[in-house]
Order: sequence, then structure tokens, then C-alpha cells
Amino acid sequence: MHFSPVDPTQALPDELVPYMKIPTFLMLMEGKVFIPSLKTLQRTDPTEARLAGRSGPGFYKFHNALTQDEAFKWLYSKAQKYDRDFLDARIQQRADPRRKLYEIWMKELAIRRSIWCWYGKRPESMGMWNSYGAHGIAIVSSIESV
Repeated sequence: MHFSPVDPTQALPDELVPYMKIPTFLMLMEGKVFIPSLKTLQRTDPTEARLAGRSGPGFYKFHNALTQDEAFKWLYSKAQKYDRDFLDARIQQRADPRRKLYEIWMKELAIRRSIWCWYGKRPESMGMWNSYGAHGIAIVSSIESV
């Protein structure tokens, strides 16, 4: 799978389209909004937000900051016992702990980050319609309106 690079100088699209289930739309009409965490989205799509880590086997090697004192201590404190044991063994063997630290970081990130996806191209996305169209709605909006 190939993704075009993002050009930060490119103008934002004139129209944005969020696809949502009817209950989500009804909440929106009442002035409420539900923005799920990554962990919530991963319950129905286990690959959500994991593309980068799986697209290249050595992706974790670009995350040297995870081994720095403060980051390492925090990640170690969030690790399960078996992960801490694994990290202890890696460090004792003078082996690279970044892969395991990256896994812990991604798990913690999923708990703490929320996502609300909007589609910014026309025509509408057939993939999104396949996911939401049978029991959902698409709303055309703009950056200014949002």
C-alpha cells in the first residue's frame, strides 16, 4: 500500500465529510459529541493507528527518545510485569529495548489519544460508505463551520 506524502503547503479542502452512525448524528444534533479514543476504535479495528509500526519492521528504531531517562522510567512504570521482566533481560544483555518500549508507548498512546476522522476529498469514500452507509450518514461541512 502506498500513501502520497502530505504537502503542508497544500490548501485544506473546501469540504470535509465525517461519516457517522445515526446515534452519533443524533447526539451531535443535541449539541453533544463523542470522540473515541484509539483504544475504543481498536475494539472494532485492531489495526487502527498501527500502520506505521507494521509498515516497516525497523520502525521502532527511529524512537530513540523512548530510551531516555524520563521517558524510559514512565514507560517502564506502565509496563505489565512480563514486559518489565523482558526489558530487564534486554538491558542486562545490552540488547536494544526500543521495540518493547515502542509497543508499550503505542498502547499508552491509544488510551490517551482521541480521533475524529473527516474525509477531505470528493467524491465520497466508498470504503467509508461500506463501513457506515448502510446504517449511517455523511455530513458535508467546511473548516470554517467546524
